Amino acid sequence: MSLQVKRGEIVCLLRPNGAGKTTLVKILSTLLLPDEGKARVAGYDILSQADRIRKIMGYAGQDSERPAYFRLTTRENLIFYANAYHGINRMEVNRRIETLVDAFDIRDGLDKYFIALSGGQKQTFVIMRFVDHESQSGVYG
Repeated sequence: MSLQVKRGEIVCLLRPNGAGKTTLVKILSTLLLPDEGKARVAGYDILSQADRIRKIMGYAGQDSERPAYFRLTTRENLIFYANAYHGINRMEVNRRIETLVDAFDIRDGLDKYFIALSGGQKQTFVIMRFVDHESQSGVYG
């Protein structure tokens, strides 16, 4: 496959189930390694500059409940992962969460158990981990 997307373009991948749409997106977001070929995202090579790509691109697929503990609230999940995996202290995580829930207008789901959220709310919280309109970073960085 050959694909070039210019700044501002919107692309839709339409193919039958099993055609490789999700695999392509996971490769471009550096979650999977390609079997062959080359790919660049925003000018960065997916193999040698994956860390740079991860700072500008995230992935929130249909399996968005996997990166969360069902017995914790959404807030508790965000705090746990931010501290355990990124070393961000609780006060800073709470500050980032407050900024994001207002930006996404999703405060009502913050203190619900993650398992009780709708599919769309789960994906929104997955996205919140990466996106912060003020600092260009999410709860985790």
